[in-house]
Amino acid sequence: MKQTAYFGNLSQHSFRIGAVSHSILDLIPNKTPIKVYQALYFDEDGNEVFSDLDDLIRNKWQLWLWLHEGHQCMYIEFCIPGDCTWVWNHNQLTVICHHKGTRMFWIKQILNELGLSIPHALMKMNIYTNQHCLLLNEELFKLQLS
Repeated sequence: MKQTAYFGNLSQHSFRIGAVSHSILDLIPNKTPIKVYQALYFDEDGNEVFSDLDDLIRNKWQLWLWLHEGHQCMYIEFCIPGDCTWVWNHNQLTVICHHKGTRMFWIKQILNELGLSIPHALMKMNIYTNQHCLLLNEELFKLQLS
């Protein structure tokens, strides 16, 4: 069952959306270079590890492989080209980008991937800047209007 509502937050330089799995990172093309700043995860023995994963992850494909190898990632912060920092923390994604066009591109990609009404979500988040907004998928948004 696909989730139908999310909490989103838009500020001057960032966008945050809750209750998303790490599969949302699949929006980033595989060959995109990545610089991991920090990650917090459990290793095979159940030990909590805090690392920059510099020797393991250099692009999005390597990040995808690492996440799917069974590491229980609780937090990861990384940068992609365009000076865009992504933070995935306990199923909450934050995209920090100072270039508005790049930030809006990623926001629209994320909203579209989640099946959310892009015009409605952007309008709502712009009205309630820096506040959590309930974002609905197209079907619930239409039901709400009827």
